[in-house]
Amino acid sequence: MKSGFTLIELLVSLAILTVFLSFTLPKVYRSLTQVTDTDVSKLNKLLNKACEKAQETGLAQVLTGLKGDIFIELGDERIKLSNDVSDVRVNDKLQEGMSYEFRVYPQCIADKVEISLSNEKILVLEPIKLTFKLRYES
Repeated sequence: MKSGFTLIELLVSLAILTVFLSFTLPKVYRSLTQVTDTDVSKLNKLLNKACEKAQETGLAQVLTGLKGDIFIELGDERIKLSNDVSDVRVNDKLQEGMSYEFRVYPQCIADKVEISLSNEKILVLEPIKLTFKLRYES
């Protein structure tokens, strides 16, 4: 008597595995990206507040933070990111030193900003749309 699996048994096993993976992989991917998606929504809310303050006062609002830290501040308001900030580019210039800042102006436009997080994800501010988006480091 021969031992082993028939071709049909192997194909059925492969089909079951494919169905299982098709349901689980999207959930795993969403859970991995969800943390940074909350960063995007937090930053966008902070940008909206900065825009409102800038329009009320007629002055640019300054958002600040420290590299190696997880906080970004607008005056007395502070948001917490999911990972440390490793690098920041403002208007295509790498920010030297430990602190960084960028501005939101009364016209509700902002400096061009790229915030690199320690988990190799980049938060990109689109200046005209005044929204952050997520980009993965390649």
